[in-house]
Amino acid sequence: MLELRLASRMSRLGTETAFEVLNRARALEKQGKEIIHLEIGEPDFDTPANVVEAGVDALRKGWTHYGPSAGLPELRQTIADYVGRTRKVPVSSDEVVVVPGGKPIIFFVILALIESGDEVLYPNPGFPIYESMVNYSVGKGIPIPLREERDFSVDVKELASLITDHTRLIILNSPHNPTGGILTKKDILDIAEAIGDRNIFVLSDEIYSRLIYDGEHFSIMSVPGFKERTILLDGFSKTYAMTGWRLGYGVMRADLASQIAKLVTNSNSCTASFTQMAGIEALRGDQSSVDKMSNEFRRRRDTFVAGLNKIKGFSCRMPKGAFYAFPNITRTGRYRGLGRNCFWSVWRRLSTLQCRQLARKPEPSLGADRRLGWKKSQVETRLAESPSRSNGESTRSFLRPPPARLGKPRLYKSSLSSVASLLLPRLTISAPRLV
Repeated sequence: MLELRLASRMSRLGTETAFEVLNRARALEKQGKEIIHLEIGEPDFDTPANVVEAGVDALRKGWTHYGPSAGLPELRQTIADYVGRTRKVPVSSDEVVVVPGGKPIIFFVILALIESGDEVLYPNPGFPIYESMVNYSVGKGIPIPLREERDFSVDVKELASLITDHTRLIILNSPHNPTGGILTKKDILDIAEAIGDRNIFVLSDEIYSRLIYDGEHFSIMSVPGFKERTILLDGFSKTYAMTGWRLGYGVMRADLASQIAKLVTNSNSCTASFTQMAGIEALRGDQSSVDKMSNEFRRRRDTFVAGLNKIKGFSCRMPKGAFYAFPNITRTGRYRGLGRNCFWSVWRRLSTLQCRQLARKPEPSLGADRRLGWKKSQVETRLAESPSRSNGESTRSFLRPPPARLGKPRLYKSSLSSVASLLLPRLTISAPRLV
């Protein structure tokens, strides 16, 4: 077989390993194993019935062909109306680009704006694709630390100190993956003041904006003078449980939107037309399912965090949004030896998952402290029992460090798509690369 010679740029591209773990976990399910899925970031609710029916109806009516790269005009206008109403700024349809999911906006914006030597500030811990795409674009990633004592909000003075003449883009994410923290209106206004009139764009990832339990969502797009410097990322995956539909969007100034649409043309041509028709119904139709799901997540959050805080050595702040919890395990004293090479140990352990085991994702860049991230989206009955099952050998097995050769103490974080019987014997653990 001929040697596979990859372009050097591929060495800079990271990944989101949740999908790899999901594939392995499903293979085990086919073998008759019971797997509690904690690897993939999605609600465990079904897509609302009215949205499903709109998608089916669109298929029957022939919405199965190519559409404009930037999205169907009907959906772009619906999104413009929705964003204008919720962010209280005027938005036109030519400022909207529809894409298959949220990630393409991250990918395309960074490709369009970042050149070698440009600096991109991004939250740490944070969604791993931020760092991956900055590295791929030959930009320089600058982590913005999010600290527990600040409820994982941004220290604006620290952020201001990171801004230089080379800063080209700042990525904000609120509500935040993986901590569940939010940026308040004051936080956003202070960040805007720190940026000032510099020619710096802000990529504002607001994919969880409808899943807030304490406080209200406020977008930097709403700050006077910042609409033309903001790229708003939002979508349908989390709010409407439409992860498999692959439907997201970006809102930005029209001249940038046309360039992002050109990248869509050169990559995936367009987003599926019938999916976009379902998106119109999602935004225009009955919203009671969103409220129901949000209320259920709030109830699970309260139950789960209370349980985590009863575990010896654990402490967990109450997340204010999204569907994550981010407990601190420092006081367990069992984190030592979790180095960046722990990922490979975790991957080997995955093949030993047995009945009633967990599928957790080893994530390469979700933090810089000794905490774990949990996603709170599974049935309440399993959620309620999970903390109580985390004592004894289960907890000891969970916190048992790998061999000392794996390196210095590091954070390990795994984002979990369902909260079930979390701390079982032989629980898979992971340690990401520090950023």
